[in-house]
Parts: sequence; structure tokens; C-alpha cells
Amino acid sequence: MKALVIATRGVDHAPVLSERFGAAMLPLLDRPFLQHQVESLVRWGATEIEFVLSHRPEKVEAFFGTGERWGCRFRYHLVRDPEHPYRPLVDALASSREEPLILAHGEALPLVKKLPEAQDAPLLLIHGEEPGMQWTGWAVFPIEFGMVMEVPTDATALEAAILNAGAREETLATVLTVRDPATLLGATRTLLDRGVPHLMHGAREVEDSVWLSRDVGIHPTARITPPVYLDEGCRIGRLAEIGPYAVLAKGCVVDEKTRITGSMVLAMSYIGKDLSLENSVVDKNCLVNTSIGSELTVTDAFIIGNLAENELRHRLSRLGSRLAGLLLLVLFAPLLLITLMILTLSRKGPCRPHRNVVSLPTLADETHWHTFAFATCEAQGPDPATWEARWWHFFLVFLPGLIHVAGGRMRLVGIGPRSTDAIRALPEDWRQITLTGKGGLVTEAMLHFGPCPDEDELYAAETVYTVSSGFLYDAKLLLKYAGQLLGVIPRPSSS
Repeated sequence: MKALVIATRGVDHAPVLSERFGAAMLPLLDRPFLQHQVESLVRWGATEIEFVLSHRPEKVEAFFGTGERWGCRFRYHLVRDPEHPYRPLVDALASSREEPLILAHGEALPLVKKLPEAQDAPLLLIHGEEPGMQWTGWAVFPIEFGMVMEVPTDATALEAAILNAGAREETLATVLTVRDPATLLGATRTLLDRGVPHLMHGAREVEDSVWLSRDVGIHPTARITPPVYLDEGCRIGRLAEIGPYAVLAKGCVVDEKTRITGSMVLAMSYIGKDLSLENSVVDKNCLVNTSIGSELTVTDAFIIGNLAENELRHRLSRLGSRLAGLLLLVLFAPLLLITLMILTLSRKGPCRPHRNVVSLPTLADETHWHTFAFATCEAQGPDPATWEARWWHFFLVFLPGLIHVAGGRMRLVGIGPRSTDAIRALPEDWRQITLTGKGGLVTEAMLHFGPCPDEDELYAAETVYTVSSGFLYDAKLLLKYAGQLLGVIPRPSSS
């Protein structure tokens, strides 16, 4: 059985949370909602799953990989517009198949022991009560079924096209839906009430409706009111009150005299003293209150904050980058001085023009954007889409840019710097990728597509880099840059 999973949406009504998660990757109990989908599909017989992605695709691909962990084969499709993701489905329905095809939308999951089978015609799975029955986004296509159609503009058009092809509808009793913080809390409440009948999780039920994972520490004076789910490594302080309907994900710490009800605290978050959380979702320094529909970023780490295990690693990475930039700056200082002297004598105006660019990574909220004067020796200033390659780039961009690397404002390898207006002008999904990346002097786009990549090439290169970036991958790109400079590795031609 083959499944096609549409997971392109961000988190509705929560822009800061959406910067960190796609809707399908929001955690439900101890794992992403999309993982519950995958495990359900595998249980129903799926051997191949294709994901259609747009918002934060790097998160999904990095988490699920090749699918070997689940005994499946995973493939990934990337679409530019999260609201128009159906081209892969149209292609799949137009081709011959030797197995049934399941269409799933990543924000909904039927709570059934076995998925209904389609016989001679497609099966649309619907949910709700008359007259407000709604399509869940799930459909089952039998082996013999095929159809040729235009790419639907949205889910409503797709539903109509499938119904016109002779599909029948089947009503489901319970469907979990996760599109925003409110529906996430609703899905969590459903699972806690029902005892998680069909979904996997890593905790055990130590008391009625109290699930604890390993290495959970609860102060003797703390009060636990079921239903409650506490994941691995959580710590509950003195006189804290947890529950009912509270979920604490991996590694959370709740300080003394704090009350949490009807809320979910995501992994590695700290909740400070004397706080009261109700109907809220917390992810480190992001607090979403679903009762009043508000979202805010808390800058005071003593209220709520980040306990992420990789924070030290990130700091060491930044320090290593600065040291590498400083060493290269010292090594190439004579070349930089000669370049500046020649430009001073031969060029009218400043030899190091600059413009203000946004320091990356940063949050989606523009109030958190910080800019700095990025100065190179290019007469027109830095433009990641038109940087010249080879020695022109080395002398006029790379060498003067080492000053910014040594100062900690950029990395050697990353995403090309952009101004505030340039980032605002990007499509939303591209903007999210840019804001979560790190700015660099050497870019994936210039190494693979030459000095003038088109918009699609630039988008693809920055997406791939965001997914793959790390010490080894950055070192590989730097070596490729050096090889292209020396003529050892062929350079891509201009388009």
C-alpha cells in the first residue's frame, strides 16, 4: 500500500510557533503528530510513503529520513505554495499502480483500528454531524482506479473532483485534527480522555489516567490531578500543581508553586515560579493562550525559557566559526590590504560600500530583527543572487567579509545576506527558511548554480542548505569553494 501525505501548512493563528513547527510536526504527547500518522499508516499496511512539503520541509526530512526506522520507503516532494500542493497527487492518479493509494492530509488523523478499504470506487473519509459533515482530507483509491484532472486549486476543489469521479463517502466517529494551538489542545484532551487507544507513546500508566515516562522527578509536595502525561526527564518543583489535562514533553522543568491545567508544555521548556498556565501552549520562550487568542515571546528567561540540550553546542559552533574567521583574516590580511589599496587608487567613492542586512538566524517577528552594515568591496553592494564567482568573489566579497565572520555577525558558509525589505518581499515559506538559516559568505547557490541562479534555483539551494547544514557539510562546501577557486573542481556556468 502506498500513501501520499500532504504536510504543507504552518501553524494557524500562531506566527511565532509556526516559525518553529509545521502544523503536522506539532508534538502530540511524546512525538510529532505526523509520526502518529506514519505509525498508523504502517499499521494499516503502508510500505511506501511520499510526503508533500512546503512549510519547514527540513524539519520533516531530517526527522523521518529514509523511513528505514519504520520499515518503509520515504520520498519527499517540495512545493512552493502550501495552498496548492496537489500536483504529486494528480501525477500519482494519472499513472498505473499495483497497490491501493491513500491520500492523507498531515493535520488530520482518523482514530480507527483499521482503515476502511475502497473496492471499485474511491472512498472519501468524512467526519462531523449533519448538516456540517466535513471531509477529513483522507481518501482511499483502489488499485484499478485512475483519473486525469487539472491540478485542484484547493482541498474543496479536490473533494469535488473525486466525488465527480464516482467516490463514495464513509463517516468516521473520531478524527484528531491539529491545525493551531487550540486544536492541538483539543486533540490532546481527546487522547487523555480515551486512554490513547490506537496510538503509540513511551510512557506507562502508573495510576488511573496518569502517564509517566522514565526519569521523571516529582517533589513530594507537588499535586498531580489526572489526566496528566509527563514525558521523559521532567522535573516538578515544590507545591506545583499539574493537571487536569496537562502534558509536559521531554525535559521540561516546572518551578515551585506553579499551576498548569489544560495546557501543553513542549520539549525542553522551563516554567518559572508562581505562574498559572491555563489553556495554553508553551514552547520555550513562546507562550500561546488559546482562551484569549494571544501569542507572545517572553524575553525574561526566569519566567519561561529554553532548556535545549544543544544550546552549548550552538555556542561552541559560533565560537568555532569566529575563530576560523579570525585565523583566515590574519592569514589573508596582506591580500586584503593590497586589494583595498588598489581599489582606493582606482575607484571613485568608498572602496568598501555597505548596506544594512538582517542578522541571521532570527525570529519571524520583525521587532526581533537586528541589522548590521555588511561591507564588501563590490561596487553595488552584496547581492546573493548575482555574486560573481571565483576570484572576483574571493577578493571583493570573501576577504572583506571575513571581518564580519570574526565579529560573529556571519558564518563562512550559509545563506546569502539580505536586507529587511528583501526578506519582507520573499514568499512566506521562503522567508521562514531564510530567517531560520545562518548568514554566510559562501552559499550553496553560487557553488551549484553559478553567479546568477534563477529564483527557483536559489530557493531550492537555500532549502537544501537549511536541511543539510552542519560542521561536516559546511566544510565540504568550503572545500568545494576552494576547489573552484583553484580550478580543480569545475564551476557551474552562468544561466
